[in-house]
Amino acid sequence: MYKDDVSIYTDMDGTLVEYEEEYLKRGIYENAVPHDEIVKLVRLLNLEGYDIWFLTSIPDGENWIKEEKIRWLYKHNLSIEDGYKILMPKYSLKKCEVAHARNPRKLSILIDDFSKNLFDWENFSSNENKFRGIKCNNNINGTKGSWSSYGGYSISAFDCSLYLMADIEKFIYATMKEEV
Repeated sequence: MYKDDVSIYTDMDGTLVEYEEEYLKRGIYENAVPHDEIVKLVRLLNLEGYDIWFLTSIPDGENWIKEEKIRWLYKHNLSIEDGYKILMPKYSLKKCEVAHARNPRKLSILIDDFSKNLFDWENFSSNENKFRGIKCNNNINGTKGSWSSYGGYSISAFDCSLYLMADIEKFIYATMKEEV
């Protein structure tokens, strides 16, 4: 089954959670506002049997943010007990390097709001493993058009989760059929 060949990684800041500069202050993250439709989408993907990972960076020397992000996930019913997994590299490491080190599946997808992360991610593709990015457009990104002019796939944090689910499954199916 193709779902066994797919891992989906989702960023938190700006993707699952509305991004705010204030998150670097203690206590702010736990009450961060979710992008509700993206949270629902991740739950749907998990229920459908996809391998779901939260891949979010932690600023060097700011380990308290890790604890706040984990509490936020639990608060929004996205806990490890429900089958989700968490990778929290330091800012100094690229997300793609961390994900690649865990022996990726045939298709590894990153849902992120930051185009640079998506470009880095897709550059990790090989003959055995496809790394594909999905840009999550929110209310503050997508102003330069670098991802869309590249031809990258995008979703909106404000679209209905059921629509997003169907769209992402089409993307997965088409990607699994293409040659690397």
